[in-house]
Amino acid sequence: MGNPDYFADLADELYALGDATRIADGIAQTGREAVGCDAAAVSLVAAGRRIQPAAGTSREAYRAEQLQGSLGEGPGRVAAEDREVVVADDLAADGRWPMWAGDVSELGFRSSLTVPLHERGRVFAVLQLYSERPAAFGAEQNAIATLLARRSSVALAAVRRTDHLKQAVDARTVIGQAEGILMERYGLDADTAFSVLRRYSQQGNVKLHDVAERVVRERELPGLGALAS
Repeated sequence: MGNPDYFADLADELYALGDATRIADGIAQTGREAVGCDAAAVSLVAAGRRIQPAAGTSREAYRAEQLQGSLGEGPGRVAAEDREVVVADDLAADGRWPMWAGDVSELGFRSSLTVPLHERGRVFAVLQLYSERPAAFGAEQNAIATLLARRSSVALAAVRRTDHLKQAVDARTVIGQAEGILMERYGLDADTAFSVLRRYSQQGNVKLHDVAERVVRERELPGLGALAS
């Protein structure tokens, strides 16, 4: 199951799933099956190398990723920083992340393998594999997981870019709707309407998109007189 042709086809199949959450779930499921471990998870790497769970093949695997985020320690952060595979042979005795390893051991896991997913040299996600046995991940499992991560990162990164573009387009659409409402309700031109939204955003320390959504929802903007003057 770890041959390159299989994983090349898998990348196309993952991309066809259409959104980042389903792709992350597909990567986790495939990782568990291909490597032959007890559970797997995929987490996104946010600013500050903060771990954000995206998918897990079990509640315990997903919880283990949540703990990395809440405790601020774990192999995912190390893999993201060093851009290398991280192996933990015995979580019950691993002193690198004492809080996380202790909690994950109580979930029933004894060893883990963490593989970074790269895009243009930046780690944007990690594949986390778990076993109930100590020292379950050797050179063969490492090679399979690394190949899977390399192939699947293409699909996940591409869909994430598409999702970001869609979010940007949606945000621009809402802002345009808000401009139209202000123009109609208060007799403003397009440039002034946008300036009002931007100033309201800056003075209230609120995202421009959130201000626009409020205008669309309430059909008005409190305090407009002062901002438009």
